[in-house]
Amino acid sequence: MNIRKIIFISIILILYFISCNKNKSIETLEIEPNDNFEYAQFIDNDTIINGNFNNGVDIDYFKIHPTNGFIMNAILSVRNNLKFKIIDNTKTNIIFDIDTENILNYNGEIKIEDFIFYDDEYYLVLESEVEGKYKLKFSFNSKINFNKESEDNNSFNTADTIEYPNQKVYGYFIQNTNIYNNIQNNIKENLSKTNLIDIDMYKIINSTDINSEILIRTHYSDDIEILIFDKNKNFIKKSLNKIEINFNSKEEYFIALAYYNNKYIVDKYTIYYQFN
Repeated sequence: MNIRKIIFISIILILYFISCNKNKSIETLEIEPNDNFEYAQFIDNDTIINGNFNNGVDIDYFKIHPTNGFIMNAILSVRNNLKFKIIDNTKTNIIFDIDTENILNYNGEIKIEDFIFYDDEYYLVLESEVEGKYKLKFSFNSKINFNKESEDNNSFNTADTIEYPNQKVYGYFIQNTNIYNNIQNNIKENLSKTNLIDIDMYKIINSTDINSEILIRTHYSDDIEILIFDKNKNFIKKSLNKIEINFNSKEEYFIALAYYNNKYIVDKYTIYYQFN
């Protein structure tokens, strides 16, 4: 083998190993103290954290400011119960507030998928009342192939928009103990108060010149009640998991998704509509 071929192969191998190392998550230990916003452990890249809850009142803070993408997946593995929060950079607005004791399908793992960084940075806060170990894995990317609900979207005024047919939008049902009391009356009167976990609102508009019918679908690990309101916020009909209705040109509907249970499920749901 001549020297040029050896050099060429060596360069290829070096580039390959650099590429592999670049895409590999950094594994590290939790850095104490990290028990408040000021001392939050900084996360800026794909990372695996091996952490500990050292006593019955331990709280761990992580400051997340990714440099290799603005869409985050986080997987937390831990045997004991804990509280899990994502807080925006104001340090006051809670995006997620998860207590594992209220999760129906909790099996020692929490997944938050495709979290979009609308702000520059967020804080993740873990709190446990018992000692134990945990593993927290962060990965980031910059490819968007979905749309996402934006909390707080439980009213007509804050409804998220599904912009076009077959655009899949996903969200989470996270339990809010005051949800029923905060819902507008013309939505509330069409809901059951018992075991209401969460409600999410969406708006769809037929911007075409075509009069048609539409089929609205949801996908989840449990039943979702779908309620439809017209553009004047009058209730029309409701059904489970899918619903059909006429969708004339320039028509506008509000869609409410209601989830009932005694505990919530940490799975993301999907909603979309299609012309028939």
